[in-house]
Amino acid sequence: MERSGKIPILFLGDDIGQATAGSEQHLSFLLWNLPRERFEVYFALLRNGQGLPPDFSPVTPEILNLHSFKKPSEVFQAVRMLRRLIREHSIEIVQAFFPDSEFLASLAMLNGIGCQKVIARRNMGHSDSRLLLCRNRLTGKLSGSYLVNSEAIKRRMVLREHIAPERIKIIYNPVNHKRIAEGMAVPPERSRWGLAEGDLIVGIVANVRPVKDYQTFLKAAALVAGKVKSSKFMVIGEADEDYWRDLRPLTESPQLIDRIVFTGTVANPFPLIRLFDIGVLSSTSEGLSNSLIEYAAAGISIVATDVGGNREIVEDGRTGFLVPAKSEAIMADRIVELLENPEKRREMGARGRVAALAKFSQEGVLYEYQTFYTSLARSGPKGSWGMRG
Repeated sequence: MERSGKIPILFLGDDIGQATAGSEQHLSFLLWNLPRERFEVYFALLRNGQGLPPDFSPVTPEILNLHSFKKPSEVFQAVRMLRRLIREHSIEIVQAFFPDSEFLASLAMLNGIGCQKVIARRNMGHSDSRLLLCRNRLTGKLSGSYLVNSEAIKRRMVLREHIAPERIKIIYNPVNHKRIAEGMAVPPERSRWGLAEGDLIVGIVANVRPVKDYQTFLKAAALVAGKVKSSKFMVIGEADEDYWRDLRPLTESPQLIDRIVFTGTVANPFPLIRLFDIGVLSSTSEGLSNSLIEYAAAGISIVATDVGGNREIVEDGRTGFLVPAKSEAIMADRIVELLENPEKRREMGARGRVAALAKFSQEGVLYEYQTFYTSLARSGPKGSWGMRG
């Protein structure tokens, strides 16, 4: 294939089950925003490309039809297809999101194929099994370096996978200007959600699943409701049905039955975030939370658990409060403190907005990616980097 002067890069994902989840959002961001005058962008999925939202990617993905590594014929065929894509488009960089894509990319490049491998690590590995950890360590021996999105993930990889720190590079998540611009264009609709003008809104944007620890949020909300009569609570996210069923007794308690709003999945939550007086995150594990970045970008004061990369976004006591995980009483106390002190809320939110727009600027993040990819392409196959999401 004749060279165009651009860097051909292939993004590889497992599947896209929740297009609004953090890693999926970031993959979509790169697919849309890498400048085409410098990069030729390609996209492939291991499976299940049919349900991909039409606005997820400007590039139609190639489907490799790999559903299980327990089926050697599928693995062999997927490796062949991936190697064909790399050769056909003279790919210089393969960036794999998610564990199965990471492993497939490693298998495809075992014999040397003349391009770099990038593995995107974007969570703390909270759900990794022992088998997956062993597989990751094996993959680590086949990769040169890693790209992660928080200091917390880097530290965890050094401890759990024994990766040398100098092999790990950090690029933060960006403030998504498109989502914010679209959100700012939509007027907030309190009445649609049964909210009055005087209500103080405590909101959370997170898919309803165990790692987000909604038990702690709901228990804290009940305590807040008993102290601040004008408080209301909003939950934005897709619900895991089994987990949601377990939460029902809390959501239907006397303190919350008429005080909590569930919106379900929202493609762009920013118009609703603008209704918040406080943004909360109760997770037991986080890499780098897009929700916290969006709260901050909206000028909303924050109460979040002190886990993972949360303290890389929230400066405790200055732009919000950090609290121990699974500590609903402490979380409730901090929420009440902010609800009862509107000037403190506004000051924290304003400081958080300035910090977020500087630290997580979209232009800065894109520049870092362009610099990273360019140096990677120039270094040749022996200088391979890795990145897992």
